[in-house]
Amino acid sequence: MKFIPLISSLSGDWDKIVYSSDDAWFFHLYDWLDLEEKVWNVERKSFLVEHEGKFIGIVPLQMNKKNKFLKSDLMGDCGAALINELDPAFRQKALKAIYQHIEDFARENGSPGIEVYLPSLAESQLKDRWQANPLINFYYTDISTHTFMVDLTKAEELILSDLSKDARLQMKKAEKMGYTIRLASGIEKYYEVHCENYRRTGVNPHPKDFFVNIYERICKNNHAFVWEALDTNGIPVA
Repeated sequence: MKFIPLISSLSGDWDKIVYSSDDAWFFHLYDWLDLEEKVWNVERKSFLVEHEGKFIGIVPLQMNKKNKFLKSDLMGDCGAALINELDPAFRQKALKAIYQHIEDFARENGSPGIEVYLPSLAESQLKDRWQANPLINFYYTDISTHTFMVDLTKAEELILSDLSKDARLQMKKAEKMGYTIRLASGIEKYYEVHCENYRRTGVNPHPKDFFVNIYERICKNNHAFVWEALDTNGIPVA
């Protein structure tokens, strides 16, 4: 088993596994990881896993340039993702080798810690809602939380019936006041609202480049969408 550092020329091989692995989700995408590394103070340490001349998995990994702390992803959830057709016993063997490799790397580079967050929306996580956090098998401390989802394929009346009474009242109030929503055609208003909200809560806004990159590399590839709410005068307010 070999661990091959992720470089731009391997982005196609990387995303091929993202799209086909039940372990992977949006934050595994090469574009997402790459844009983070261009904007934030993190260094790419991601790698592909090769076995008998074939890529069988990917592992997102980023290192803070200042303190050398390791995270699977600075602003998303993504651990190791392996191809689906692996034998279960070999899969566990591969995962053990992967997390041992990360631990060895951390020790060699003086990293003070490692954080891995698995995506709750990945198929492998959704298939068995009661499963234990698989990372505990590799000596990670379990800090799992819960993710609650709303099934938007249901009829509108059923979706509304699942909401709280206050939420339904607020929605009716907004409709009566003439608020509408639409897809945003750019990132300027989004960033303006972001800055206003962050400053109000006493937090420094994210760099504008972060959102520009999201819009240019993520939204334009239909991986995500930006919506805006408008008042009766057509002015974006959210």
